[in-house]
Amino acid sequence: MILALTQLCAGAASGLTVSPNQALVLRHAPREAAGVAGGVLQMSQRIAGTC
Repeated sequence: MILALTQLCAGAASGLTVSPNQALVLRHAPREAAGVAGGVLQMSQRIAGTC
């Protein structure tokens, strides 16, 4: 039960911080390259998360 509550809190905190940060970073990307920029950003976040 405690693990599930911890995971719920971590997921909610991640959702509240990742989306605004991603929007802030991608704001400067050209509209036609936003999809590629988003993919590179997610890939770098996942690689950093494995370390």
